[in-house]
Amino acid sequence: MLCEIGIAALFYGLFGVQHADGPLRLWGADVAVGQAIFNLLYFSTVVFTTVGFGDIVPFGTSKIVMMVQGLSVRF
Repeated sequence: MLCEIGIAALFYGLFGVQHADGPLRLWGADVAVGQAIFNLLYFSTVVFTTVGFGDIVPFGTSKIVMMVQGLSVRF
């Protein structure tokens, strides 16, 4: 479970997600790397638990990662 959350957070960091302050990635983010990693882990946990608060939104390839992660909880 923790591995899946961590791996998905890495993919979200590679492909990017939309945060209130702008795109959130592991590189080139306006926030510190530690804060970016925390937010990516938070988003991955929200997807894994199927809560879906909506404060961070996937775009592009991250949508596919989100669909796969969301469906993996069911199997």
